[in-house]
Amino acid sequence: MNFQTFWLDTVVVISSLGAVGFSRLNVVVSKEHDKQLDYMRKFQDNQTDIIRDFATISEAKSGETGHHIRRVSEYTAILAKDLISNDTDLMYIKVASMMHDIGKLMIPNEIIEKPGKLTPEEFDQVKAHSTYGDSLLSHGEGEIMAIARTIAYEHHERWDGKGYPRGLKGDEISIYAQIVSVADVYDALTSKRSYKEAWSPMDAKIEITRQRGYQFSPIVVDIFNTRYKEIEKIRQLYADE
Repeated sequence: MNFQTFWLDTVVVISSLGAVGFSRLNVVVSKEHDKQLDYMRKFQDNQTDIIRDFATISEAKSGETGHHIRRVSEYTAILAKDLISNDTDLMYIKVASMMHDIGKLMIPNEIIEKPGKLTPEEFDQVKAHSTYGDSLLSHGEGEIMAIARTIAYEHHERWDGKGYPRGLKGDEISIYAQIVSVADVYDALTSKRSYKEAWSPMDAKIEITRQRGYQFSPIVVDIFNTRYKEIEKIRQLYADE
């Protein structure tokens, strides 16, 4: 394990313990009725800050492209507009989506950054990041953390039931994960990675549409196509250098 990986893992552990400790301490302190609303606002802000910090650390270690997490978050917000009417929930999913790949912190860098095709054994290790994400976020307090945990656990499930880790099918998959799944794959296709070149935006759009009802929720794909110009603006705005 190199020094950078060790440092990042250490920061994650310390941050995790601090986040959980802060959450539990303040849950006790905030019992007084006249402070409850102010506490909730500060608590949600705290969750947001924690998630953004974790997302930055995760991205630094995982070898993902520079603005991947930001783009997925913005794509998610666009896709969620027609499915989630509550403004607070829209903000929650936008922030929570940043943690979709937090479980990759537990995967060795030599696998995450491997330039060639993964072996079946290596791919099994990569797939485990969904379960790791669920475990890492299982002790977090608050609605944003709960949504982040669900997304981390389910964003690789498929509409046809052939995904992982549990083989959920259709609306057994959380609507939050259905949305992030499309956002994540579109960005992965249009981004250069250690193992592939970036697809053209149009080829990626065609692939997302082709997987309607197979890999992806039909309604989310329909919204993706309807709001594609908005999504493309985000991709260009936060393009990798």
